[in-house]
Amino acid sequence: SKKSHFKKIKVQPGDLIVAGSDGFFDNYFIKDSIGYINEQFLEHKKSLKEITKSLGQSAYENSINKKTKTPFSESIVKNVRKGERT
Repeated sequence: SKKSHFKKIKVQPGDLIVAGSDGFFDNYFIKDSIGYINEQFLEHKKSLKEITKSLGQSAYENSINKKTKTPFSESIVKNVRKGERT
């Protein structure tokens, strides 16, 4: 089983906290989600509702496309190389 990770960080007014399930983060790289949010929110002035809907849809599409490189697919390749069963 996986252990939970806890970390305290200081936030400031205007900071944006990105939270998601393993279903999201297994199918979308964190750096890509941050880049997408910055681009859509800061440059294109999209609403957070629009951005989250689009990110969720994209993560779903990544999950069903066997050719898309995701954090989950990378972990499987890494474990197979180590000889672990998936």
